[in-house]
Formats: sequence, C-alpha cells, structure tokens
Amino acid sequence: MTDESVKDELKLLAEQLTSSEAEVVCKCLARIASTVSRKPELATHIDDMIPAVVSHLSHADPTVRAACCWAVGHIGRRRPDCVSTVVPQLANLAQSTSSKVREMAIWAMGVTGRAEPRIVARYLPIIVERAKDAEGEVRLSAIWACENIATQRPEWFADYLPLFIAMLDDPDTTHVRGEVPELFRVIGKRRPDLVECAISELRRKLDDSDRVTRLHAAAALKAIEKAKGGAN
Repeated sequence: MTDESVKDELKLLAEQLTSSEAEVVCKCLARIASTVSRKPELATHIDDMIPAVVSHLSHADPTVRAACCWAVGHIGRRRPDCVSTVVPQLANLAQSTSSKVREMAIWAMGVTGRAEPRIVARYLPIIVERAKDAEGEVRLSAIWACENIATQRPEWFADYLPLFIAMLDDPDTTHVRGEVPELFRVIGKRRPDLVECAISELRRKLDDSDRVTRLHAAAALKAIEKAKGGAN
C-alpha cells in the first residue's frame, strides 16, 4: 500500500467521521479499527486523524461511543502514544450505564496496556473492578484486559488473585468461566510463583461441568508446571 493510497483512504474516512448519522460514524470507526489492525502501515499516518476519532468518545449515542472505544483500542495496540491522553476518558466510560460501552472501554485499555503498560497503570483498579460487573460480557472484557496487561506486568495482579480464583466458579459459562483459567495461564507462564495459590482450584476445575473451563484449566496447569520447571 503506497503512501498516496494510505492518504486517500484516510481522507475518505476523515470525511465520514463528520457525518451526523450515527450509523455512518459507527461504520467508519469500525473500518478504521479493521484497517489499522490489518494494515499496520496505516498507523504511522494516523496522527492527524486522532482528534476526529477520539472526539466520538463523548458522542451522545452509546453505540457510537462503544464503536469509538473499539477503534481507539486498535489504534492503541499499534500506537499507544497516540491514545495515552484519552485513557482517563476510557476509564470514565468503563463505568458507563451502557454495558457495551463499558465492555469496549475496558477492552481498549487492555490492548493499549499490552503495548505500553505504564499508560494504564493507574487505572488497573478500575479494570479489575469491572470483573465484578453484572454483565457477563463486561466481566469477560475485564479478564481479557487483565490477560493483555499481564503479558507485560504479571506482578501487578498479585493482590487481585483471590478475586479471580473465586471467578473460576462464575455462573456465566457462556462468556466468563472458561476464560478465567486463561488469566492464570498467562500469569503463571511468566511468574509461576504468583499463582501457586490457585493450583488446587485449577485442579478442581478439571472436573468442571463446562468443557471450555476444563480445557483451559488443564492448559493453565501445564503452563505453570512448565514455567516452574524452567525456573529450577
């Protein structure tokens, strides 16, 4: 993709972002997210477009705010420096009355934090708090966010492990329970000493009624044991 074609695509997207129709803006934000994800070279040309994108974090329509969080997250994964100033806004949106906005705001902070943990460090308590959300999709998003950040900073989660151990019995088997062991796998792969407290519960999950939970618990235990062996 040439610089000229990148500029042409950005110009078109910038024009669509000014639409008064929420549906058009949402589609545009989704396209930005998809394009940045599939074409990393676009991220190097997106600086001038950032203000127009992030302005929609305060859009009146929660559907647009959620779509904007999705786009910001994809940008943050490639260019965390570009979205560092809007992380406080994402943290506020993580407490929105709209569950979709909460879900997407948490996800955006997580993927940005994977790229550059220091940007989201002070907001980690807000991310973890959403693991207690009433909506399963939001709890799942919080777990994903923690997994992303834990790839770089597993030690940040030491004080939160009791919460996640309890979540191994989360009633939502569609979204949540099967994903929780993955967090222990991510942390245990890097710091097996931190997750010793979870091993007995992970073993108990090998007999869980949910198949995904059983599989992920087994994978977590395997990763922890391998990491422990390498540490010896």
